[in-house]
Formats: sequence, C-alpha cells, structure tokens
Amino acid sequence: MKRDLVCPCCLKKGFESKATDMKLNPLLKCSECGVWSEADRWKLPGVWIKVSDRLPRSGSMVLAFVAPNEYGKTRTIRAQYAAPFTLVLSEDCDGGEYDEVTDTVYCKEGWYETNEYEEVHCNVDGVVTHWMALPLPPTA
Repeated sequence: MKRDLVCPCCLKKGFESKATDMKLNPLLKCSECGVWSEADRWKLPGVWIKVSDRLPRSGSMVLAFVAPNEYGKTRTIRAQYAAPFTLVLSEDCDGGEYDEVTDTVYCKEGWYETNEYEEVHCNVDGVVTHWMALPLPPTA
C-alpha cells in the first residue's frame, strides 16, 4: 500500500523512505524525480487515517471526518490540525496560547475548519476521528 503513494512533485508512484516510523512524518525520496518531501505531502487518495494512529503535519490542509453529533449527523470538512505552539495566531483574533519565550501568540491545539476565501478559521465543533490527504488535482 505504501508503494501506491503518489509523489507531490512528479505525480508518479514509488519512493525511498528516509525513516521507518510513519508517526514521525519522515521525508520520502521519489524514485522517479529524486525530490525529497514530507510524507504527509504524498497522496494516497481515498484512505482515511485514524487520528489515534497519526495526525497530519500541523497546518496542512486535509479532509477531516467529524463524528456524529447529538442528532447523529456526521460531517466531512476541509480542515487543518494545529499542534501546540506551531501556528501563529493572527493579531486580529482573540484567544490563543501565549509563549513568553518567543513573545508569540499561537493557535490553541486542535482542529480548525478552513474555507478557501475566509481569513479566520473556526474551531471544529465536534470530534475529528479520521483525516485524509486532499485528492490530487485532475490531470486532464
């Protein structure tokens, strides 16, 4: 299954792995074009990953599955995960976590729904259980 991953650079299959623990988001080298890139940038369309198994790279856009709410409704949204102290909070926004060492306010850890033309991304209301890479663009 890992060999079915598609290179984000040349869109061909096949890679050489630099690290073996996929939870650490290793760099992968394309066996076709030779470009190194983070594992989360490689695509395996249609495969949901449990958040308990692995989280996406902080700030990368993914599809996220939100567990059923009190009415049994689920949602699939475009979202990004914010790991602690990784995404700087806009000065226009309230809240966040302040880091005295860097004098910076960061987004709180969690999932944020991201819409293409909105500057403010909202906290996901619900529990994200799975995520997957965004699909590859059309080739024709």
